[in-house]
Amino acid sequence: MTINLIPPKFKKERAIKRTFGIVIFGFVALGLMVIAVTAIFLLSNVFAQNDIKNINMKIQDQQATILKYKELEDDINSTNGKLKKLDSLSSKKIFWSMVLTDLANSTPEKIQITNFSISQITAKGTLNGIAETRRDIAKFKEKLEASNYFKNVGFSASSYQEATNDYTYTMSLEIELIPDNNE
Repeated sequence: MTINLIPPKFKKERAIKRTFGIVIFGFVALGLMVIAVTAIFLLSNVFAQNDIKNINMKIQDQQATILKYKELEDDINSTNGKLKKLDSLSSKKIFWSMVLTDLANSTPEKIQITNFSISQITAKGTLNGIAETRRDIAKFKEKLEASNYFKNVGFSASSYQEATNDYTYTMSLEIELIPDNNE
C-alpha cells in the first residue's frame, strides 16, 4: 500500500502544472512542426524557382534555335519555290532548232518565208512569205497543221503581186510545246 502525503491543493496544482507543461510542449512541438514545414516549403520554393529559371533559359534557347530553323526553313521554301519556277519554265522550254528544222522540212520548194516571229511568252506568232500560187500556200498550211510543233495555223491573207507574178501571204500559228523525252 502506498500513502500519499501530498495535500490535495498541491496535487491539483501539480496536475495543472503537468497539464500546462503538456500543453506548452504540444504548442512548442506544433510550432516547431510549423517552422519545419514552412522551411520545407520555402526551400522547395527556392528550388522550384531555380528549376523554373533553368527551364525558362532552356525555353529561350529552344526559341532561338526554332527562330534559326525558321529562317533556314524560309530560305529552303524560297529556294524550292525558285526551283519549281525553273522546273515549270524548263517544262515549257521550246527547242528552237527542232522547230526551225520542222518548219524548213514543211516548207514546199515554191514557198519562201520572208518573216517568222514568235512571242516567247504566248508562243503565238506570224509567218510572212512569198508563194507562186495560192494552192502552194494551202499545201504549206496543211503541212504546218500536220506538224508536231505547230497548232492553230490560220491563213490570214494573201495578195497577188503583179510585178513579181507571185502571192504574198500571212499566216498565224502557235508553237506546240513538246515534252522532253527524258521525263
